[in-house]
Amino acid sequence: MILVDANLLLYAHDSRSAHHKKALEWWRHALTTLPVVGIPLHTLSAFLRIATHPSVLDRPMTPDEACMVVQQWFDVESVRLISPGSRYWTYLSQVLKDGQVTGALVSDACIAALALEYDATVYTNDVDFRRFDIRVEFPLRAGA
Repeated sequence: MILVDANLLLYAHDSRSAHHKKALEWWRHALTTLPVVGIPLHTLSAFLRIATHPSVLDRPMTPDEACMVVQQWFDVESVRLISPGSRYWTYLSQVLKDGQVTGALVSDACIAALALEYDATVYTNDVDFRRFDIRVEFPLRAGA
């Protein structure tokens, strides 16, 4: 299973992003070829928060538009919403302590803990994930 970070989803849906074309191609490929595409609850909330925020995007989505986009993802059979399970806190506390994680990086640690709990690979464009002892892929980088 893969876990998708919000930055890839935002790039795929923001036509003004320099990463838009490659992110959209990757996202379409993931949706049509991978057996399980996990969207962490943290990713979902980050996408909705940023995609609808007028101070972040020149053309933010309305709540209706954002919900329609997300519903299209979940209409794909392979897409799953990934929530913390019974071992989540054990993994999260380990990730926080091992990486000396503070502040804004806590949200990345939450996704890293899910990756450990579900034995998943995180797909992102955020190099901060390298600090965690997890599998991580950067599909927008050259050679990816």
